[in-house]
Amino acid sequence: MSGSGCAAERAAARFAEAMAEAGGWEDAPRLAIALSGGPDSLALALLAGAWARARGGEAIALILDHGVRPAAATEARLAAAWARRHGLAAHIRRLPPGTGPSAARLRAARHAALEAACAEAGALHLLLAHHRSDQAETVLMRALAGTGTAGLGGMAPVRHAGSVRLLRPLLGATPRELKAVLERHRQGWIDDPSNDTAGMRARLRRGMADRDGEGAAVAALAAVAAYRRREEEARAGEVTALLARAASLLPGGGLALDHAILASAPPPLRAAALAAACAGLAGRLTAPRGRTLAAAALKLESEPAFTLGGCVLRRRGPRWRVTAERRRVAAVAEPAGLLYADRARDGSTGGAMPLAAEGLDAVPTAPSLARWIGPAGPDGVPPGGAPLTGRSGNPRPGWGCRVRWP
Repeated sequence: MSGSGCAAERAAARFAEAMAEAGGWEDAPRLAIALSGGPDSLALALLAGAWARARGGEAIALILDHGVRPAAATEARLAAAWARRHGLAAHIRRLPPGTGPSAARLRAARHAALEAACAEAGALHLLLAHHRSDQAETVLMRALAGTGTAGLGGMAPVRHAGSVRLLRPLLGATPRELKAVLERHRQGWIDDPSNDTAGMRARLRRGMADRDGEGAAVAALAAVAAYRRREEEARAGEVTALLARAASLLPGGGLALDHAILASAPPPLRAAALAAACAGLAGRLTAPRGRTLAAAALKLESEPAFTLGGCVLRRRGPRWRVTAERRRVAAVAEPAGLLYADRARDGSTGGAMPLAAEGLDAVPTAPSLARWIGPAGPDGVPPGGAPLTGRSGNPRPGWGCRVRWP
């Protein structure tokens, strides 16, 4: 096999490994691909299309005409034509006038448009084409910004944002490997000149002078991100185990936390579990952190009641009762099989947060509390009638949630 062929095989293997690790897939996965027509997103579209078809699903290319450059509309049509040539449905959306040139505003508009397009297409998963060099640049940017160890994890391979799950299955692949995928399929691509001229990321890219993404600096920075992510995953597992031992779900909604079990855990782990519990109950995708969390951990030892992350905590003898400040969490089961907790106060489906899929461990991401809540039916229990159970095997009542099946 030629060098290019080997590189393409490596990219495909890295992609398949990342998709398997992400998990949480429905029987016939429906994937949305953010496609620009550049080499990275085109390679992602080819890999994702083949992966989805092999599982009886499909991949959809979502293309944004951002209007920032005069050629944007033509490039969007060309990207759509390429996607259709490879068997993907393609949809073009034009961003509202006046979105640019601010990078932050353009990024927010892009995400909003992509999320809306996913909702229209019935896709729960949005795949982005960030690769190993992008990850290295992100780690370096965050280190220069002084974000500390938290920023060294770089971009997350899986993250929930609004009503979609964002996946970056190419973080282990290099730009050279992705171009090899295109060469195998005799597929051209569009080069955006602004990628190498505008902003801090472009300056760092020029400084590393490693267009193939296979140099020592890129490899080292990507390794730092991977190590930091493994540390975070290990901590999330510890949090899950602690909650499974310390928490029980209250029939009227909320949690009861065993104070003695919490107190037996190391302070950092105890604080992380408290944050995860509050994030889950409040229907938030991010948990309290930093000084706010440190102060709450101290209050857990000395005060009978306090608030944290949208929740109220009250001591009742040997247990803490944790309830959301507002009763605004409703449960929704999507046709694809994922159970979602809706954060909207009116019970609509906007801004959902994955709780669980088939099996307790199918969705591996935050909040950790969600890991030990199983699939539920109209009465708050799984369709088979068995009670919800935690990882410890103890039966759990509902979650104080309304459940609607479409």
